[in-house]
Amino acid sequence: MDNRGFTLLELIIVCVLIGIMLVVSVPTLRNSFIDDRLKATSRKIIGFINGVRELAVREQQSYFLYFDMTEARIWYEKDMKAEVKEEKEEKQELDFPAEVRISEIWTKSEGEYSDNQNRIWISPKGYMDQTILHLADETSVISLHFSPFLESVTIYDKYTSAQ
Repeated sequence: MDNRGFTLLELIIVCVLIGIMLVVSVPTLRNSFIDDRLKATSRKIIGFINGVRELAVREQQSYFLYFDMTEARIWYEKDMKAEVKEEKEEKQELDFPAEVRISEIWTKSEGEYSDNQNRIWISPKGYMDQTILHLADETSVISLHFSPFLESVTIYDKYTSAQ
C-alpha cells in the first residue's frame, strides 16, 4: 500500500509558519498601503484643489488658494477685489499630519516661492497657473504637478522640477 499525503504534524507546522509570516508582514504592508500619510495627504490636497476649481466654475467667481508652509495647511477664499465684503465667510482649510510638510511650491508665472505664506489665483473658469507642489516627510518626497486648464494632476514619487 502506498499511503501518500501529509501527516497532522506537517500540516500544523505549515500553518504555524504561515502565521509567523503573516505576523511579520502585515504591519509592513499596512504601513505602506494604508497608513502612508504622505500619499494620503497628497490625495486630500488633489481633491481639495480640484474642489476649489469646481467651486470657482460653479459660482463663476475667482478664488485664491493659500499655502502656509510653516503651519502646513491650505485654505481658500473668494477674490473680493471687485466686491465689497458683505460678511466674513467661514474659511475652508486642509491641515496636514504633523510629519508631512510642504517643502516647495513652484508656479510658471512666479517661479519658486520662498515665502512662508503663498497664494495662487484660480479664475472663474477654473484655470490656475501651472503649479508643482512638493510634499515631504522624514523619508520621501512627492511632487504634484497641476495642469493649468485641466483638473488632471501628475504625481511623481520623487522631487521633480518644471519641464
